[in-house]
Amino acid sequence: MTNATNYTAVYESPVGLIGIVSDENYLYKTTFLAIQDYSGEKKAPTNTIAHSTCQQLDTYFKGNLTQFDLPLHIDGTNFRKKIWQIMLDIPYGQTKSYGQIAKEINSSPRAVGAACGHNHLPVIIPCHRIIGSQGLGGFAHFVEGKAINMKHWLLKHEGALAKEDAIQQSLFD
Repeated sequence: MTNATNYTAVYESPVGLIGIVSDENYLYKTTFLAIQDYSGEKKAPTNTIAHSTCQQLDTYFKGNLTQFDLPLHIDGTNFRKKIWQIMLDIPYGQTKSYGQIAKEINSSPRAVGAACGHNHLPVIIPCHRIIGSQGLGGFAHFVEGKAINMKHWLLKHEGALAKEDAIQQSLFD
């Protein structure tokens, strides 16, 4: 079970609580706590990076921020880092498919999906902008439930889903 003492902030977003792990120099991790075994509540930021992260998340969720400007500590294999950089390069309100990215880097869609699932900074590194060729695809190693509802919400929030697309009934409506 995860508790708030592991986080430098727990931010309340429209899609649920987001755990933030940072120090005075870097943002290390953001976690959607609604898909974790989390028993805590909102927690005020305990350092300047956590505070900046919360401020930028506020601005993003109000629809007034399209790209985050935070010092990120990105730890992963070279392949994952390549995929995460591609995610960062996808403009707000746009998407790419796993297959498109796989073709760009001469890899497989499954490998791209696995790298997306290992993203430790969701929303900040916008893995939600990577979709399947036949639908949304997965999110945080899930293919249904709360995680997919979050991905759908984020894409709709950014205007990446057509207005005529119906939102599935979710916890966030």
